[in-house]
Amino acid sequence: MAQAHDIVVLVPMSPEQAAALVTQGHLPGPLPAVTANAALCETFDTEPGSEAAEFAAFQVACVMALAGGADHFVVSAQAGAAQQPGPAAHDGEVVLDGLPLRDAGAFFTHENPGAAEQASQAAHGLSPDEAWELPLVQSELAEHPMLWHDVSELARHIAVEDA
Repeated sequence: MAQAHDIVVLVPMSPEQAAALVTQGHLPGPLPAVTANAALCETFDTEPGSEAAEFAAFQVACVMALAGGADHFVVSAQAGAAQQPGPAAHDGEVVLDGLPLRDAGAFFTHENPGAAEQASQAAHGLSPDEAWELPLVQSELAEHPMLWHDVSELARHIAVEDA
């Protein structure tokens, strides 16, 4: 049986939250996140523990990030903090009590946040389900996937974004 710290969560966050995570070493909650749990697997008709389930969770987190802003990140972490079901629990949404930097392993960014701006504006303020249905969001997900970075690059990436 998987322990809580074995569960990968994908945490959409603003550049300000990412900066706080780096400078303070911990981001307090509540933090919305996505995980490939049983509810997500049922929604997306995937097998628990499969690559398809992980990809579905990543896609939902990307949609949540887009709804927050074109410059938003998705941070991948081991869930060491307590979590509860989120508003879109059927999409794997959970709410974390906080996120220590030591639990983060990677982060994902838009290669060109300007290219994501239109989709981000369309998705702003919508639930993951509502945003998912937008053609602009689907196009962004398909044509401009977010890029993977090791978490050790986060401080430098934030400095580049601020420059």
